[in-house]
Amino acid sequence: MRVVFIRQAKGKSPEIAELVADYVRRLRPYCSAEILEPKSRGAGDDYNLPAIWNEPSTRRIALDERGKQFSSQELSKKISGWKDEPSIKTVCFFIGGPFGIPASVADSAHEKWSLSKGTLPQDLAWLVLVEQVYRGFAILAGHPYHHE
Repeated sequence: MRVVFIRQAKGKSPEIAELVADYVRRLRPYCSAEILEPKSRGAGDDYNLPAIWNEPSTRRIALDERGKQFSSQELSKKISGWKDEPSIKTVCFFIGGPFGIPASVADSAHEKWSLSKGTLPQDLAWLVLVEQVYRGFAILAGHPYHHE
């Protein structure tokens, strides 16, 4: 399975970017993982989504404050379900900029997730998203990273 993390706005913290890159590297034994930051960034509804977002075999997840929240165990079960579903080849996670996600992204997403009831700065949300996806895969693999 391929996991793609898409962000709308460029981050400000090189330290967080380094941590995110580390979690993406950690994910690679479990799946093909990558970050997409399209060079052509539109504002609002004009956002230029990468082609992978609209492919029929892609499961589209938009991070939105009004979305559903998941525990780490619940997320690992979701990941397991995606891995077992032959029609899903790629799972894309989209995180918006400081003003949320464009309507075009929200309308085309299969699911909307919220990382927290509180508002998180974009860089921190980016790190939490990638870490939680890694944690979900680690739980499935029986890796001791997750302590419960």
